[in-house]
Amino acid sequence: MQRMQTIALRLSFLFVLTYSFLYFSYRWLNPLLYSDFPHYYPMYLHPFDFRMAASPWVYRQINAVVVHLLWRSHLYYPNHIQFQDQRYDQHVFFASLLSNYIALLVAALLTTFVMDDRLGDRRGWLSILSAIFCCFTFQLQVSIFTGVADGWSWVLLALGYLFYRRRQLVAFTLAILPSIFQREILPLVFVVIALTELWQMRRRRDPATSFQVRTALASFLTFVGYMVMRSFIFPVPGREDQISLRAQIHHLLAFRLRGDFVFEVFLAQNLFFLLAVLYLLYYRRYKEISPMAFPLLCTTIFLLILSIATGISNSAGRMIALLTPIACIEIASILVRMQFLQWRKTVAIQPTEMPSYLFATASTDANQAGTC
Repeated sequence: MQRMQTIALRLSFLFVLTYSFLYFSYRWLNPLLYSDFPHYYPMYLHPFDFRMAASPWVYRQINAVVVHLLWRSHLYYPNHIQFQDQRYDQHVFFASLLSNYIALLVAALLTTFVMDDRLGDRRGWLSILSAIFCCFTFQLQVSIFTGVADGWSWVLLALGYLFYRRRQLVAFTLAILPSIFQREILPLVFVVIALTELWQMRRRRDPATSFQVRTALASFLTFVGYMVMRSFIFPVPGREDQISLRAQIHHLLAFRLRGDFVFEVFLAQNLFFLLAVLYLLYYRRYKEISPMAFPLLCTTIFLLILSIATGISNSAGRMIALLTPIACIEIASILVRMQFLQWRKTVAIQPTEMPSYLFATASTDANQAGTC
């Protein structure tokens, strides 16, 4: 009962903090500025009808189902809005924004569960810190409040990361399986994270590496399942170049760095700039690299290269933004460990079921502050 009260309190706090974003986007946003919205709109009206859109958009059905249910529920805020187009129902547009807003709150809440595990105090206000960062990223206006499908992708990533950190393989697998019908790249994100952590653990001669191996295998098989569905079970024409090795090599060789790419991909990652600064401060104090720095760096580079290879280089910023829940957890964890936030004399982050190297300390100061 107390746990449910804590969840309700956190959701209420996040709602009060962020509902203005939903209103502002609904009032002023033109979703046609985002090229994917026309692809998703027919899916909102007819989810799981694979004739409604081209590949790969048509396979991202979880968000379509949620939007459809919200639309059918007649949950609607009547108001005059900037976006007026007879081809698009205002009720469906509102439902698409509301769906992503609900997903944002859920993803932010899930990050607090990871913080709970690290802090060892489910009632402490510090756990909400990761959720606050999650709700104030630059990517809200280009990834979440756009009427497209990224919100529930954040939820699946945060849920998968929660079970990954708890070393619960079955729960982790069940969490990422739905990504087949939401965001096909998520399993590969966990493949990269697991393999880079595996490499780090072997360098430290940590024998407990079987979980990373099994996680990487489960994630890879999930992606294989998506490819089988796209190629054989429900083949839908569209963007065949994304799954053609020859086309991917061509995109990589033809890529040229432009100003809009720099802005849309790099300058829009405000949380990652903050995280990079904190990692540098962490290294300066403890004379060691934060354990998640290398996996996050490798995953970011992987998503950047994959975006260019699949011909969506200007969407690389949105791809990298999929890592936002993990980045927010890292920012909050480092702030707590380095005692930038003082509420109690000592805030100890307790080891749970995570790999032991995540809690290695390098100084007396680190032992006093706890580890993350």
